[in-house]
Amino acid sequence: MERLRGVAGKLRGFVEGVVGEVRRTTWPARQELVESTIVVIAMVVALAAFLWVCDRFLIGLLQWIFPRG
Repeated sequence: MERLRGVAGKLRGFVEGVVGEVRRTTWPARQELVESTIVVIAMVVALAAFLWVCDRFLIGLLQWIFPRG
């Protein structure tokens, strides 16, 4: 039982620390958040397109090197 209280105390201390850090956090303005989100989505799309092109190129190269039948 004493061990359980120790764990509960540590957990409570952790949660209090997290709450304190969240309160000190500087949150971005709505406009900054929207702009950052658009940049992240654009980069994900660009990276996906780049990987798709690389994949198609490598498939074509391998089919040229090792033709089927």
